[in-house]
Amino acid sequence: MTGLLVITTLFCAFWLNRACLPEATKADTLAASPLLAATLIIAFANFFGPVECKPVLLGTSLLLGGVCMAFCLKTGHQQAEPRPVWWGQLLFLALVLLYVFYAQWRFLDSDNWIHEPLIAGYTLGIFPPVHPFFPEAVMNGHYGRDLLIGTLLPHGADPLLVVWLLNPIMAFSSAWLLLSILTPRSPNRAASLMGAVFCFFGICVGFRVGLVDTADGNNGVVYALVIYLFYLMLSVLHLHFPEEKKANPGLWLLSGFVLGIYQLVYETHFGLLLLTASVMLPLALKKTKHINRLLGGVAVTAALALLLASVEGGPITDLVQSKAFGDRAVSGTADGEVSDLNVEQHVSIKFPKDNLFQVRATAARYQRISVGFENPPFRNWVPLLGGEGYLSIFSPAFLVTHWLPLFLCPLTLAWCIKREHWPGLAFWVFGAWAYLVPGLVDFGPVYEWEYFRWEYAAGFAWAVPLGLLCGDLLTLQEGVKAPFYRSEEGGWNLHLTGSHKTLVAGVLIAVLGLLPAEKMLNGAVIDIQKNGLPGPLSPSRWRLKQKDLGLESADIQIAEALSQVIQKHDKVLTDLGRETPFGLWPDCVLSALTGARISGRAKPPVDRRVHAHPNYHRSMLWKVITETGRLDPLLYSDIQWVVTDPAKTRLDSLLAQTSAAKLEAEVTDSEGHTRRLWKLATKLPEKTSATVTDVKVRAHGAESFQPFEEVEEWRTARVYELQLDLAPESSGQIEIALLDKSQKVRYQTLVFDLNGEPLAFATPLEEGEFEVVGRTVGENSQELFRRSVEVKFRQRLENLKTSIEVPDFVSPKSPAPLRIRLESNEALKTEGELVLLLRFQREGGDYVWELDRLPHPLDLTLQAGESKTLEWTVIAPWETGAYQLSLETINQETGLRTVLKLQQPATLVVRPADSRVQK
Repeated sequence: MTGLLVITTLFCAFWLNRACLPEATKADTLAASPLLAATLIIAFANFFGPVECKPVLLGTSLLLGGVCMAFCLKTGHQQAEPRPVWWGQLLFLALVLLYVFYAQWRFLDSDNWIHEPLIAGYTLGIFPPVHPFFPEAVMNGHYGRDLLIGTLLPHGADPLLVVWLLNPIMAFSSAWLLLSILTPRSPNRAASLMGAVFCFFGICVGFRVGLVDTADGNNGVVYALVIYLFYLMLSVLHLHFPEEKKANPGLWLLSGFVLGIYQLVYETHFGLLLLTASVMLPLALKKTKHINRLLGGVAVTAALALLLASVEGGPITDLVQSKAFGDRAVSGTADGEVSDLNVEQHVSIKFPKDNLFQVRATAARYQRISVGFENPPFRNWVPLLGGEGYLSIFSPAFLVTHWLPLFLCPLTLAWCIKREHWPGLAFWVFGAWAYLVPGLVDFGPVYEWEYFRWEYAAGFAWAVPLGLLCGDLLTLQEGVKAPFYRSEEGGWNLHLTGSHKTLVAGVLIAVLGLLPAEKMLNGAVIDIQKNGLPGPLSPSRWRLKQKDLGLESADIQIAEALSQVIQKHDKVLTDLGRETPFGLWPDCVLSALTGARISGRAKPPVDRRVHAHPNYHRSMLWKVITETGRLDPLLYSDIQWVVTDPAKTRLDSLLAQTSAAKLEAEVTDSEGHTRRLWKLATKLPEKTSATVTDVKVRAHGAESFQPFEEVEEWRTARVYELQLDLAPESSGQIEIALLDKSQKVRYQTLVFDLNGEPLAFATPLEEGEFEVVGRTVGENSQELFRRSVEVKFRQRLENLKTSIEVPDFVSPKSPAPLRIRLESNEALKTEGELVLLLRFQREGGDYVWELDRLPHPLDLTLQAGESKTLEWTVIAPWETGAYQLSLETINQETGLRTVLKLQQPATLVVRPADSRVQK
């Protein structure tokens, strides 16, 4: 049915575009058809559900497409005359296609850890979207692109099958449509071509070169549809073609519909398009004689778009409901913690923001420095960046995120106005809004860090008028002599006119603006020469070739077996992967190929910036089962399946010993890797009848139990066992919960049989004051015991008295012996979980990236008042200067960092060895 659905939706989109876009050529209508078809699929899937919508969309597409076709044929519906296609356009389109094909097979989209499980969940009918690792959390972010792929993907198929087809189609359609937007008002065909070329190859924001290397992931659909919306917006405002056409109510309805659905794909650009239209409207009114007709069209379009966005779900609907019905209630969250806000994707808006004209920048260089500065001599122009935190959008340390599209934007604005290139001006306005909005609006504790999406949008939009200007400069006026000409005497002369100077300026802009793209394309050619063409590969073979994923053939085979028996909302526990960001990928791929919801992972620590980071930490349930060997918490949970690696943990042998688990499938690949799929029987708790007289605790692996108040040091993410003194008649089950000060449950509650064996719990990933509570099982649960736990290991680290002894000076790149002294006012003992990090900071705040966070194992056993000295030889920075040294620790289990306070500043002076300047 999927193939037939695609064909009928494209049929409907073509005739709907033709009926509503009389100014478009047939080729433009054809190019826009995949973009409208994608919007139709998203809209129907969002309304009916991704599985249920298919027969409805099939019939509706045939009916609506047939009606539009009959209307066009009966009325002799005329479209614009076809425009000649020249070799430059064909070469550009071919280059876009070729690179997208290459890149999607060559590079791994790191965000697929969340996107692919969501897509597979849609094939099972899991909608509205819930987090694949925390199914109790309903997600409120932009899910349009994933919904599109999930609707087109048959259950059990690999999402890459649709992605690899969708990306080139969307890239090609949007590139063709962009040419169609720019050509009618461009002074020459070179200008329109270069406008599109710069958009796809000359954005140069951060590590991104242009749309051509941003086609994968969510951005491919985002920018393809935003180009389509530019086409519709300019048509509604009568700014697209030189002559003004008759009003078209169908155009207004189509534009409002596409814009309204678009917020499900990207809410930020939805708002930017509305802001852009509001700025362009006065210009449109000034240039038209039919003011009422234009205002009516704009009103219909805006009203329909806002109405749809307010009620259809997604980020805008979430914001509207939060404003209309008061503060939103985050499920399971009493205090709106960052980790919960991130999982449920809640966005807030505060205007104007407290830190006006500032963004909360990260320290990641790939987002802070444009690829344009990677070439000499521009590398030396990059100012000191400083660390993460709020930074002015006008600061040089922030401006280097961009390249020529930003630095030449005043010039491109003047060109658009002088040439009356209204499409170019619309893109320029869009870019200006994108640049300013994150400096004006606070988007909450999570999405304040997402400034890069706005900056890339600004570069995308400003690249278009820069390309237009460049193409115009490259075109010499007719009748101008060539710069080198032969005189009557036979000698050669140089004659530069104003036109020649503009040509030189155009060449300079083209070379500097497209140099990063040339390096990118050259790198692709070298890669193909060394490694050959990447395809064709099956998705499974492609995944196995990605070493970062850590997959074996057995992982793919067991996923295929699970996909045959999985049911909607089924949960799976695995012992695959590791407790690291990339160690999450085996679980992600299992979910991507089956639609299963993954259990056994925990939300990140509350006080850690978590946005866009995988939820790789193990949960309390997983830790307790694998470390203590007690299966009853698993059998009383709502988990239906377990996938094990017999060589990994003892979970497989535990399941083999219980009658509550049935071996459903076993696979062994050619390299001897075995995976097993277990089906868990449903086990319901009985009524608890228990009295607890005393509770003692011990760290897992320790010899003896002790009272809670006698525990010397509680650690994060550790398993502790409980010994209960019970009345003789006690029986049934008991529920163990871990609460914080607000009485919110940390992790999930565990249910144990009261069989005399020790119970267990795991401390959270963050530190603080908690309570371990034992309760009866059921609706009217009764508390059996409550004990306090205070985890403050990081607090003791912060209170260390720290100093660094440095030599008087060292030469660049030479060994620098350091003595680090640590003294504690209270007992402190590490257990191999910490690494000490040394950082070098230049004057002005920029960290030396090649030496940033040098690791050193930290093993401490200190009594109160005791000190320890570490001798550490490091390599000095490459450049001369004075470097401020700082120390911090990182917990390898939780990823949390702790900055150590130095008693006095430590500065390492780097200068040539022959210098006599004293420190």
